[in-house]
Amino acid sequence: MDVTMATMEWVAWYNSERLHSYCGNVPPAEYEETFHRSPAGTDLAIEDQAI
Repeated sequence: MDVTMATMEWVAWYNSERLHSYCGNVPPAEYEETFHRSPAGTDLAIEDQAI
């Protein structure tokens, strides 16, 4: 296995399987998906327009 492929596999593992304490002990990919699904960003935009 060459270095490029090994690095790509490690990055994929790091972002999609490894649990990270800074994001509630979930993988970063799962945390990001949950973040984008939450309506919080929409609520903030609506509040800003009302001001």
